[in-house]
Amino acid sequence: MMNEKKVREAIYCMKASIGETMCEECVNYQKCDHTKMDDMMRTAIEALEKQLPKKVIIEDWCPSYCPSCDYELSEDLGDGFYRHPTFVKRCPNPDCGQKLDWSE
Repeated sequence: MMNEKKVREAIYCMKASIGETMCEECVNYQKCDHTKMDDMMRTAIEALEKQLPKKVIIEDWCPSYCPSCDYELSEDLGDGFYRHPTFVKRCPNPDCGQKLDWSE
């Protein structure tokens, strides 16, 4: 299980490392364009940030949305009301998976 504090620290350190020259010790140093490490760091940061819960976007008389991808999370009841699935812990969008926080 991931510790939220450790995840935040890892994200902070990785963001600080982007752009740093970390490739010198790599066996592919001569063949590399040296942007691969930055791309990998950004991918890792994005994945780690999805593990930290974000508040769901909820407004009166509106559906709820994922804060990362704007995926609609609510069920339209057809009478102007929406059912918010507060039991859903992660965004069901397969391209997202953001951990959700339904607290007010």
